[in-house]
Amino acid sequence: MDVRILIINYFLEVIRYSIGLEIFFGTKVKKWRTAIIAGIFFALCLMRAGNNSLILMYIFAYMTVYGMAEGRGGEKIFRMLVLVCLLGSLDEIVGMTIRHWIGEYMYISFWKAITGLIFLIFLKKIQKRNTKIGSQIFGFIEKKIMIIVLSMIVILSAVITGFYYAEEYVSKVNYQLLVYFISLFAFISMIALVLFIAYIKKSNEALRERVEIEQSLKLMRRIPTGYCLSGSPLWSWQRPCPAAP
Repeated sequence: MDVRILIINYFLEVIRYSIGLEIFFGTKVKKWRTAIIAGIFFALCLMRAGNNSLILMYIFAYMTVYGMAEGRGGEKIFRMLVLVCLLGSLDEIVGMTIRHWIGEYMYISFWKAITGLIFLIFLKKIQKRNTKIGSQIFGFIEKKIMIIVLSMIVILSAVITGFYYAEEYVSKVNYQLLVYFISLFAFISMIALVLFIAYIKKSNEALRERVEIEQSLKLMRRIPTGYCLSGSPLWSWQRPCPAAP
């Protein structure tokens, strides 16, 4: 693959995962100089990469985003894995569609990255400009949560069953078409499942913050009149307020 396309792909991956972390987890990604320095180093490594250049590009992109993202190490690893599943499944849907309807294409990874980036930018625009749509989507998920989970289970079960019975079609032309549609629905289900996991985790974090705020307010109500907080902990209030001048 062309070195220039690989370098462009590297920056597209960094941008995609940075936007994804911000949309789904509220994680801030800073230190963009790190991405530029890592990109230069990646370009130098391409001289000796050979056939492993595409794998090397993904490794550099993931490690760069991990280093740029804020948060604890374990949380960042979990969030990166969620995004890898989400964007990876979206990439495979695009790649399978191109291969099925157009054929093998040299720059297929580039179009995968572009499509994923457009998808994330669209989600970010909705999140910023029209919060009502996001609220409606999450409200729909809350109301139909059992139906959504059941649908994903049925689809994944159908995938397993389909591949089990696909053995008899190996020698037939229809086998390729069967595998295509089964795989397509499988990756769509994977995207829905990942979005569901991200939604549950985000809801739990919001609930945890509300509980902490409520506990802090309850503790503040217990502080007697005429006393002030003597330090950062909320329980260290046993200090009379200084007299007003």
